[in-house]
Amino acid sequence: MLSDHPPSDTVLNYEATAAGRLLYNLMKPTSRIILLSSDPYEDRVKSWLVRERFTGYAAVYTHPLGDVRTAKVWKSEKVRDLIGLGHHIGFYLDTDPATIEAVLDLGVDALLVAKPGSLPGDKADTEYAPWYSLVNKVEEQNMARAMKMMEEENAQHSEATGE
Repeated sequence: MLSDHPPSDTVLNYEATAAGRLLYNLMKPTSRIILLSSDPYEDRVKSWLVRERFTGYAAVYTHPLGDVRTAKVWKSEKVRDLIGLGHHIGFYLDTDPATIEAVLDLGVDALLVAKPGSLPGDKADTEYAPWYSLVNKVEEQNMARAMKMMEEENAQHSEATGE
């Protein structure tokens, strides 16, 4: 999201995107930022971050070289591991709708960042989930939260009234 470089290219050959800069700078003062990169070389990614003046992040994780997991699987598993370590993840941002859906399944709020002129599902060579499936996932999560709150309120009411 911070850069448009394809995973097979060297990140150092690319500049940061305007949208990436804006989002990073908006979140930096109020959030601990953890970056996940599909580039396998942490030193290269960190050099790029310094060059592009992205500082103040908490950690950088890179997709390990030779790891056969897809970026979607690796990223969603890394988010799950971070949650397991006690990290509270306020927002997860990504440009891949499938990764967003996998992270939503973990109960993490996620933001899909789409480039102008490209919407999920418009590229024949990319396997994006249909937009409505993401909308349905968010609606399911909202309904589950509302039901849980109602159950908790009913339980509290029952305890208070002895019913």
